[in-house]
Amino acid sequence: MTAYTTYLGGKTVASFAGMNHVAFPDRTVYVAEFDASQRNLAAADTVVIGTIPKGAYVYNAFVEVLAIDGTGTVDVGDEDDADGWVDGQSVATLGTVAIGAGALASGKLYTAAQSLILTAPSGVTLDTLKLRVYLDMLQLGVDVTS
Repeated sequence: MTAYTTYLGGKTVASFAGMNHVAFPDRTVYVAEFDASQRNLAAADTVVIGTIPKGAYVYNAFVEVLAIDGTGTVDVGDEDDADGWVDGQSVATLGTVAIGAGALASGKLYTAAQSLILTAPSGVTLDTLKLRVYLDMLQLGVDVTS
């Protein structure tokens, strides 16, 4: 297992984009993309695809398959739970949009920033996969440590 943060050319994989539904601090959708053709993942490899900020309450995660990768699956989670948001989601059908069904599917408050991590499960190699991960979240503007 190897943990990656960059594509083969050195470009950082993590590149979140976000947008407010109406007005801050209303719900926000963060979007991260990953392209396995630029960084192949062998079984159990991980890649950081974004950073969940301190003070975020994430309601759920969604995965959209932009380019298929055979019969593979993926996990999406954070530093505490590698498959907490998405657990064993198939990436074999183009256009699939799936809601996360991991242990964190009921939501999580982040009292410290954490990495959003994509994992290729055991026995799976990902080399053509391209996907987007969406986080439905509320970015709180308060101190969440007390």
